[in-house]
Amino acid sequence: MGKMPIYKVLVVDDEEMIRRLILTILSKQGHHCDTASNGFEALDKIRKEHFDAVITDIEMPKMDGFILTRLS
Repeated sequence: MGKMPIYKVLVVDDEEMIRRLILTILSKQGHHCDTASNGFEALDKIRKEHFDAVITDIEMPKMDGFILTRLS
C-alpha cells in the first residue's frame, strides 16, 4: 500500500480541548497542523500562509464558521 499524503491543516475551534484533540489525531497521522481559537485569527492565518484544509467549528463567538468559509 502506498504512502498517504501529508497535508497542512488549520483547526479552528473556540474550545481548546477540541482543538487539541483534533490536532493530536491529525499530527499522529503525520499531518502538519496549526490552530486558531476564532474566525478572525483563522482568517489572518489563512491570508498569511497556505493550508490544504481547514477544519472549523460552526458556532464560535466573534465570527462563525460559515462566515469564515465565505471570507477565506
